[in-house]
Amino acid sequence: MDTRSLARSALAAASTASWRARYLVRRRRVLASIPPQADFHLGCGDHRIEARVNIDVRPTSATDLVADLNRPRLPPARSVVSHAFFEHLYRNDRVPHLQAVREALTPDGWVLYLGLPDFREVARLYLEGAPGLVSERFDLYHVYRYTHGDPEHVVGWWREQLHKSLFDHDEVDALLRAAGFGSWMIANYAFVSEPHALNLGFYARNDENASMA
Repeated sequence: MDTRSLARSALAAASTASWRARYLVRRRRVLASIPPQADFHLGCGDHRIEARVNIDVRPTSATDLVADLNRPRLPPARSVVSHAFFEHLYRNDRVPHLQAVREALTPDGWVLYLGLPDFREVARLYLEGAPGLVSERFDLYHVYRYTHGDPEHVVGWWREQLHKSLFDHDEVDALLRAAGFGSWMIANYAFVSEPHALNLGFYARNDENASMA
C-alpha cells in the first residue's frame, strides 16, 4: 500500500472513530433523558424527527440509538412511528416486531407506520402500462424499485435496504390481527408530486374501542 492509500485509510479510520465517539456521547445523553413515556421513531435512517427517540440498526447522522429492530425492546411508549421501514424486515420478524411494539404501548398509545409499497397497486399499474415516475411507463424497473427497494444504489448495507416482504391491505390486516392490536386503520396515499397512491400506511392501537376518526 502506497503512502497516499495509507493516508486515506488513516483519515477514514480517524473520521469513523470521531463519529463513533460523538454517537456514544449522544447515546448516553439520550438514554438519560428518555421520559417514563416516550415517543419513538423506528428505522429512522438519515431522517431525524425532533422530540422523538430516533432508532436504527446502523449509526447515522440522525440516530439517537442503535438497536435490533426485529424485536425492539422499548420502554413504555406513547407513540411509535416509522416510514419506509417495515418492508425491510424479514417475513418471520414482522409479527414479533409488531407484538413487541404493541406490548410497549401505554394504554392510550398508538403506532403509525407509513411507506409500505402496495403490491396490488404496483401490479395493476404495471399491467395497465400506466405513466411511470422515473421513466415514461410504469415498467419492470418501477416494479423492482417497489418490490425489492433497488438495493444496488447503496454501498455497504444493501441487505438492510432490500425489501423482504410484499404487502397489500389484506396482508397488513392479517399482520395487525396476529400481533394482537385492538383497532386499526389502513389507507393508501400518494406524495404530492406523484400521480399514483402506491403507498400504504396504518394507524393502530391496543384499545378495541378507540376512535379511528
